[in-house]
Amino acid sequence: MMIAHHVTGHGRPLNPPDPNRPGGPSGPGTPRLRPGDGFTLIEILVVVSIIAVVAGLVVMGIQRARVKVNITAARLTVESFVSAIENYYQDESVYPGMDLTPSPDENQFPVLFNALRGERKPRGPGGRNSPYIQVKEEQLAVYDADLDQYLPATLEQIRDPETPKYLLDPWGRPYVYRCNKGKKLENFMRNSNYDFYSVGPNGEDDTAQGVIDATQSDDIGNW
Repeated sequence: MMIAHHVTGHGRPLNPPDPNRPGGPSGPGTPRLRPGDGFTLIEILVVVSIIAVVAGLVVMGIQRARVKVNITAARLTVESFVSAIENYYQDESVYPGMDLTPSPDENQFPVLFNALRGERKPRGPGGRNSPYIQVKEEQLAVYDADLDQYLPATLEQIRDPETPKYLLDPWGRPYVYRCNKGKKLENFMRNSNYDFYSVGPNGEDDTAQGVIDATQSDDIGNW
């Protein structure tokens, strides 16, 4: 017995194709999602945790590298100033600040700056061959007592020998200078002639506190 198929006027079957039959509407061999396909919540959390750990390690690596770069930069600055100070001494037979009394609470860097960078004597406080060293103006700062912080020095302040100026280290804190020549050595003095240093990454003036053990102090200076 013949079974008649119902067709439309254009010869197409009225009944739609079975989507579960191979070669259905998705095309031959097309995979279909089944219950349980995809990532579980635990798998997603594991991946996120791994990414967080890797990112943390990368950030730590960058921070450590940056500290090393800053330490190297501070050491180079110390070496440059030591050379300049010795050249000044050769010319003047004195170290800048020899007429001052060193104190752990005082930074004599403004005196040093004028000696190494000021206008030559007798017109200024500089040595006979000043300037003895080049510095980046953007690293110079003046202390604002009202704000209790160091602010970038203006060009006018840089040129004014009466304005105390400080050189900031890679961590944004002032380098410290103290002349010890001819003075009785005390626990905050590391050298008999002078100390020039950065307080280092931790920002603590360990030298002024009498801490000279390298395992306990991260100050970077001429020692």
